[in-house]
Amino acid sequence: MAEELVCEYYETDTQYRYRWNLPALPGSRFTFEVQANNDAHVALSSQNQDLDAMYEIVLGGWGNTQSVIRRGKQRTNLAKVSTPGINSPTEHRAFWITWSSDGTIAVGKGDETEPFMQWTDPDPLPIAYAGYSTGWGSTGRWKFCPSARPDVCEYDDTDNQYRYRWNLPPLTGSRFTFEVQANNDAHVALSSQNRDQDAMYEIVLGGWGNTQSVIRRGKQGHNHAKASTPGINSPTEYRAFWITWSSDGTIAVGKGDETEPFMQWTDPDPLPIAYAGYSTGWGSTGRWKFCPSARPDVCEYYETDTQYRYRWNLPPLTVSRFTFEVQANNDAHVALSSQNQDLDAMYEIVLGGWRNTQSVIRRSKQGNNHATVSTPGINSPTEYRAFWITWSSDGTIAVGKGDETEPFMQWTDPDPLPIAYAGYSTGWGSTGRWKFCPSARPDVCEYDETDTQYRYRWNLPPLTGSRCTFEVQANNDAHVALSSQNQDQDAMYEIVLGGWGNTQSVIRRGKQGHNHAKASTPGINSPTEHRAFWITWSSDGTIAVGKGDETEPFMQWTDPDPLPIAYAGYSTGWGSTGRWKFCPSARPDVCEYYETDTQYRYRWNLPPLTVSRFTFEVQANNDAHVALSSQNQDLDAMYEIVLGGWRNTQSVIRRSKQGNNHATVSTPGINSPTEYRAFWITWSSDGTIAVGKGDETEPFMQWTDPDPLPIAYAGYSTGWGSTGRWKFCQSVLSEGKFEL
Repeated sequence: MAEELVCEYYETDTQYRYRWNLPALPGSRFTFEVQANNDAHVALSSQNQDLDAMYEIVLGGWGNTQSVIRRGKQRTNLAKVSTPGINSPTEHRAFWITWSSDGTIAVGKGDETEPFMQWTDPDPLPIAYAGYSTGWGSTGRWKFCPSARPDVCEYDDTDNQYRYRWNLPPLTGSRFTFEVQANNDAHVALSSQNRDQDAMYEIVLGGWGNTQSVIRRGKQGHNHAKASTPGINSPTEYRAFWITWSSDGTIAVGKGDETEPFMQWTDPDPLPIAYAGYSTGWGSTGRWKFCPSARPDVCEYYETDTQYRYRWNLPPLTVSRFTFEVQANNDAHVALSSQNQDLDAMYEIVLGGWRNTQSVIRRSKQGNNHATVSTPGINSPTEYRAFWITWSSDGTIAVGKGDETEPFMQWTDPDPLPIAYAGYSTGWGSTGRWKFCPSARPDVCEYDETDTQYRYRWNLPPLTGSRCTFEVQANNDAHVALSSQNQDQDAMYEIVLGGWGNTQSVIRRGKQGHNHAKASTPGINSPTEHRAFWITWSSDGTIAVGKGDETEPFMQWTDPDPLPIAYAGYSTGWGSTGRWKFCPSARPDVCEYYETDTQYRYRWNLPPLTVSRFTFEVQANNDAHVALSSQNQDLDAMYEIVLGGWRNTQSVIRRSKQGNNHATVSTPGINSPTEYRAFWITWSSDGTIAVGKGDETEPFMQWTDPDPLPIAYAGYSTGWGSTGRWKFCQSVLSEGKFEL
């Protein structure tokens, strides 16, 4: 579904009393929207209750004219800002509050990155919960949504004293990004502890009157790298920088969105790095901004000389794809090994050997050429060229270029070697510059070919969900089997695409078994292009088959006695060969489809609910019912939501099946018998049940249960003369979870 922010809505009265019904705070930022006349108050506490020692932020106090930060409820105003009209009684206004390890509390508006109010507590309090209140004659309507903002930033100022601040959290990767506004001498230290040490790295940006930058191994130590950088800092605007470090000791420094460093040095005896400190000095103050990096291409850069010698300083390979860029005259070599060292048995890929004219795949260093391809000019000494290498469980090594999806060279090893590390080298008179970045490609694909023998291949990894996607190029008879084991079984499903001379498709329960579903599909396969398909299966035994990006299946069948599915096999036959492509699906809407009849009877075949939001689409004439229960069955105490009852004119919320209507809304025409309509239901810890439509963020109906029921399952039904077609999709939520 398109809705990504799962929000909770609450109201506060004119009583100055904090509500503590929000979940624990997961980070150092709290965002919210509020509609109030004045005096919107937020408390930050170590417990979900009022404490003597807690922070209080007042927005629009004193008749909506001023805002303050306090250290205690109704205590001294430690920060005070004139904010006339900051709240509105007619529209939601968005705010954010951040806190950092040095005790800085910062308050800002909406999408603004700079706070309008902040204060630094010299004795910071722990923060784990947020409370909210209105008062002084004002009510409030509050909206709390998971923040979708990637730039949750911390701000700090440094004086002209050369003294490192160590108040940032520990570094979690090998890249540190920041922005600084300074006249000169912006210094960053990288240390194994959050304090100055004799052995630490020091990066100076714009020293010597903002003319030079250096890398040192020690505070005020020797300049191991030095670059001319006139005007690199600015006293009037933020300038962005990044620093990376790698396992071979290379410290690289770059600017903003530039991918190439302007300064780097390789320490022959690398120091451990866990913390970053920052300082200004030599007459300059600084304003610093630290944000989590949104860059997906955190890259490492290395150089190789003309000696044919593999470097093994890259981290272990975690998937079956390796991507890189290289700038070389010829002979860019990559080795794939089970250990981070040269082995007798390892794969060697040569790109542009023989004076940049040929490429090969070998099963050992300088071994036999098992695949040889003419590739004149494949490398360049003046620009980076991008390549990828994939390997699959059947032993196929495939090599491709850049964004191309088809390999230009491949070979299948009949006795595959394990692969866990990649090494790289140049030689034969060529040096190399290498760039290794985490791959941003979602389609890390495997390729295979099948002959005319009707024989399933079971070399794919286990299925991890209830959907299998693939592409196939065939004349006819592309077969897919779904089995509980990675082998043929008597009890398995068989899907035939384009059998009978590419005219019909079927679903079977057994190899060459009875055709339980049959669809006319003339020309469904193509011998000249890949055609995309998907197969889904659900807990009620429904096998559905569809094409490409289509959401509706063209063929489906429900097995009354469902078989377990864990593996997929594939085959061609009947005179047809096949070229197959298997890629992880990039589709977020992995959906299940069901139908309900006119009997008012809840179906409980959906998986347990994992979050406090349930989304669905339904096509019905009237009376689409959803039940929310603590068990996957009807209970006396469960919520019932009726959409379009009373001949599609009203919707209600109940606390039992056919119980009292606790909320009733006029909704003429809410359902449609000819198209899917999308809805969402949310529930919160204070008992509020909210119901909304499609992409709308505001509910059209809600009710707060004073004695909330636990919710773990959803059921669905139609009735009163109406049938229903239902669609349940895994919605990708902002916190990265999946739900039905």
